[in-house]
Amino acid sequence: MRSSMTSNWSAGGSRHPVTGRRPRRSVRLSPALINVVGLMLLVFFMGGSSRPDVWSLPILRPIAILSLFYGLWSLSLEEVARHRFLFGMAAAIVALIVAHLIPLPPFIWTALSGRDIIVGIDTAAGLVGIWRPISMAPELTWNALFSLTIPLAILVNGVRLSAAEHRTVMMAILIGGALSMALAMLQIAGGGDPIFYLYRSSSFGEPSGLFANRNHEALFIAALLPLLGFLLATRIRTSRRGDATRFLAFAGLLLAIAFLVVVGSRAGLVAGLIGLISFILISTLSNNRRDRRPISRAQVIAGVGATVVIGIIVAWAIAVGSATSIQRLADNDNRGELRYVIWPTIRDALPGFMPAGTGIGTYERVFRIMEPDAILRPTYSNHAHNDWLEVVLTGGAPGVLLLAVAAIGFLIAAVRVCSRTPPGAARAAGWMGLVIIFMTAIGSIIDYPLRAPILSALFALSCVWVSSSLRSNWNRGEMVPDRPDVFKGQVRT
Repeated sequence: MRSSMTSNWSAGGSRHPVTGRRPRRSVRLSPALINVVGLMLLVFFMGGSSRPDVWSLPILRPIAILSLFYGLWSLSLEEVARHRFLFGMAAAIVALIVAHLIPLPPFIWTALSGRDIIVGIDTAAGLVGIWRPISMAPELTWNALFSLTIPLAILVNGVRLSAAEHRTVMMAILIGGALSMALAMLQIAGGGDPIFYLYRSSSFGEPSGLFANRNHEALFIAALLPLLGFLLATRIRTSRRGDATRFLAFAGLLLAIAFLVVVGSRAGLVAGLIGLISFILISTLSNNRRDRRPISRAQVIAGVGATVVIGIIVAWAIAVGSATSIQRLADNDNRGELRYVIWPTIRDALPGFMPAGTGIGTYERVFRIMEPDAILRPTYSNHAHNDWLEVVLTGGAPGVLLLAVAAIGFLIAAVRVCSRTPPGAARAAGWMGLVIIFMTAIGSIIDYPLRAPILSALFALSCVWVSSSLRSNWNRGEMVPDRPDVFKGQVRT
């Protein structure tokens, strides 16, 4: 009798018929999980810079290529079909970059808009009949192609993970966030000492953590808030582990808010506000109404206490002059910032490079051609600080088309997640992924977050979470068909 009851509980029942406890699932280390977690850990310490010449890329990218090859080799047609939009977009992006690298005969590339300067140089140097690609700086386009190996490796391996394995990945991301904030605190305490920074070209004197740019650090920390909301929404309420998860979620929320106030990133502060709202919504509204327990007095006291603590932190930071993010947000005089100076120049130059664009990844070289003398300064513009605008310049009409398809796909996915996903972990996972994607899209209006490998890897995972929430049973811990190398859920009674 006990064996029969235990078997029924293991097969999908919510509680043990004798003890009343929920089942506990242990995670087997599948190759896909090892690939994702291992690559994420490497990315945390080697992928915090968007520059193509950092010390870590010759180590990180070959490992990512090996991980990508393994994921492609083990990927099934069923998995590709299940996530066809993600793989279709990935293939289109790779195809566009490869197309920009294919050498073309002179009568084609010389007819492209904006190539007059190259034609003039070739003529002066006596170079006749040279075949050239669409890209005006091919080595930078090659760098853009290789930069895709990290998010693609995360994508092809991430779609093969079970729900339990994705929770393991989330814990690894939270650990990375904690390490990044701890390093940022050391950077503040060290007064900008280079010993606490991982990259030669970093925001010295500013808390950038595992990143070279404090804006990317702030966006990453803000993106942890919906993740914490997911863990809180899917915790096991009747166990000690559930209590520990609740403590972790609220402690992480308070630490993240406090960090975002002092980090000095206005975009990060706005992203943090979005993250705070998503934390509340995901943790409270993602479950079925009948599964929601009435709010107890203790929960009300905890919520009020957390609000008071956040208010005290913000007030203290403002009083002592440490609320750099709020102070910069209140400063309306942004006319001298580089991004606001170069945007009109880029906008006016767009028609001169259409429809082919200048080549993915070529912004730095091309902007030197169009840069007016009036805005010359000792520093240079490495990116447009508006990735939407930069993609239009470098990708041309095909880049605009890909952006439009991505935006439409996001809107369709948002409607489906809100209307079709079952209450519980599936809905919470979908909302979490959508919020992180939305944060990244908003951040890309004034920055270039996806060019940092850490954030591009997190973006790829977010896309997998959204796609999986629509096609997999997160609530039962199942996301992929039975295969010998993928965990399906073990039960310990």
